[in-house]
Amino acid sequence: MALSRGSFPSGMIVSHLLYNLGSFMEDMSKYGMAEESYSKSIEFYERASQKLEIAKVYTSLGSMFEALSRSAEGEKMLFLSLEIYEREKGTDASELAHVLNKIGILYTNSGRYKEAIPILQRALRIAESNFGDDSIMTSDIIYSLGCVYLADVQNRDLDKAEQSLVRALKIKEKLLGDWDPEVSHILNRLGTLYIEQDQFNDAEECFERALLIREKKLGEGHSRVAQTLKHMLSLYEMQENYDRALEMGYKALQIFKQTFGEEHMHVSSMLLRLGSLCWAKALTPSKTLTAKDKKDTQEQAKKLLHEAKAMREKLFGIDHKLTKQVQEVLDHLEHPQKEKEPQVLPPPPPRPAAEVRRPPPSDRKPVLSSNGIPLPPPPPPKPSAAPQAPVQPRIFRSVPAKQEAFEEEILTKQQRLKKGVVTVDKANARGAAIAMLGRKERKIEFKKKLKK
Repeated sequence: MALSRGSFPSGMIVSHLLYNLGSFMEDMSKYGMAEESYSKSIEFYERASQKLEIAKVYTSLGSMFEALSRSAEGEKMLFLSLEIYEREKGTDASELAHVLNKIGILYTNSGRYKEAIPILQRALRIAESNFGDDSIMTSDIIYSLGCVYLADVQNRDLDKAEQSLVRALKIKEKLLGDWDPEVSHILNRLGTLYIEQDQFNDAEECFERALLIREKKLGEGHSRVAQTLKHMLSLYEMQENYDRALEMGYKALQIFKQTFGEEHMHVSSMLLRLGSLCWAKALTPSKTLTAKDKKDTQEQAKKLLHEAKAMREKLFGIDHKLTKQVQEVLDHLEHPQKEKEPQVLPPPPPRPAAEVRRPPPSDRKPVLSSNGIPLPPPPPPKPSAAPQAPVQPRIFRSVPAKQEAFEEEILTKQQRLKKGVVTVDKANARGAAIAMLGRKERKIEFKKKLKK
């Protein structure tokens, strides 16, 4: 039976066309036109009282706003959709799993991990009860949970993240096959996880497989191929393999320009990454880079960064945070902060003068003179000096100094003889030896002389 135009509710055809047009414009990154088409479709759906269709449009708008970093608007749209589905179909409706998954993704990208986990767990329960443990929707929600466990730096659980991502990958491979682009999506995230675990070989294997799938299924110039190239850029950057990283970056830049145009947010972001990589390469010690090569690399880095800055000024304005981000990088590179000079401490303050302790007031009355004037206090007693030995008068002799020394030597020898001290002539070695002997040895030597 052929359907006539009157078989459809009024405005339904136009509503569907506007909704599909909005989806197409979103895929083409024409977000302004996409938002306008979505809003127009809501007007026509409201005229036809199609509340569930309105909830579908709210979900698409919320997802697009989240991608554009308009989180507050995105959250509002998604909760409007959630409210309609709960009211119209109940709290366990299958559509809720998709909306809750979108809310969990929004919370994850906004850093609200504690709020994201219960939302996603509820979505997982609804998906498993409505679609089963091995459904596409179940895999998507498990993947979102793995992303939360990976992204939450303070409470990061890499084991749970890996388990979730591997489980999601197995479901997609089972249902869609090994060469489906959805499989490459999970492989990209799994490669990122392996980078965090310093498993660079495993990460490279995941990225190479994802890149091969996307190039074969989507084409070498697809934007998702560029996304995988960006992941590979990060991998090689972590290993300081800047030549390989720059190769991946320039390929991604060319794809972004062909897909989105010469002036686009993705193009400016890649220019920023490439500029930072060139500067890091110039600063890294290398035996192959000459001084001229390093200088040329630095100039190329500045050129890329200035191009990114000019593009963001045109896209977002001079005062936008994304524009200021590039300016901060340029300021750091072109005007590096000088090392702070050691701070000279000021001299310490002068020590306070010691307080003169005054004696406490005495109760004694002052002694007055005959004129009635108080007499001064008596002087303090002088400290008692230790008794000194009497100074002997020095006797001056009229004899010369040499004669005086000779006489003193004679007197000294005489005193030694009186005490029985043997004097020794230092020029006579035998006499010195005898002087060193004891009393018994000297008697033996004396008897030897008598025998002679």
